[in-house]
Amino acid sequence: MSTRPVYMDIAEEICRRIAAGVYPVGSRLPSERELSEDLHTSRGSLREALRILERQKILQCPSGGGRYILRDEPIDESSDTLYSQLENAAVADLLEARETLDDILLTLACQRATDEDMVEIDRAYQKMQEWENVSTVLLDAGDLFHLSIAKAAHNSVFISIYSANLEIFRKIRSTTLRVPGRRKEMMQEHIEIYKAIKERDALAARLAARIHLRNIRRRYDSIQDKSLVDLQKPAWHLSLD
Repeated sequence: MSTRPVYMDIAEEICRRIAAGVYPVGSRLPSERELSEDLHTSRGSLREALRILERQKILQCPSGGGRYILRDEPIDESSDTLYSQLENAAVADLLEARETLDDILLTLACQRATDEDMVEIDRAYQKMQEWENVSTVLLDAGDLFHLSIAKAAHNSVFISIYSANLEIFRKIRSTTLRVPGRRKEMMQEHIEIYKAIKERDALAARLAARIHLRNIRRRYDSIQDKSLVDLQKPAWHLSLD
């Protein structure tokens, strides 16, 4: 008789569905009620399974509800994976690569975004607008905003690459938010990106994104400690504006 916990089987089944595209990377996972009915399991076992997937960084659970799919396999931070390469890269290299990737994704998103994609972008944008102070919620909303744009490009490879760099880029962004006035500046940068996407103006969207990334680099360079490994102090504990 097997003693394997039920929640392990549930976690594996959800992973299989993500890999098969039933739950696409970048999309919102169905509600707990829907999942428990579909997988024929209890809410308790389901929640344990979801916690495992969150720890493996397959799912993200931002404040405000819902779970979003970041990638289709766990991150192995101890091996030579894309994630570990990103974490050990120089900040300048990360931002340079991100600028190139954003150019591609914003162009595709402006060309391919569906009405449903625009609704998701709107929702993430509104979440960012709701928070006046730097917080984990603001950072989560920022991640979702960028991920919703990546999803609108409708290219699974680009989405996977983008998802892999979200957590690293979040560390850089949270560090720059320590600088007084940076939150207001960042919000204005996102407003410009949002407006351009809504108008499907790829050139304006790319320009706004480049300004955003270069301001992050400028703010980051103004901070003495530039080591990602040492970025332990949460930025949202500070009053910045």
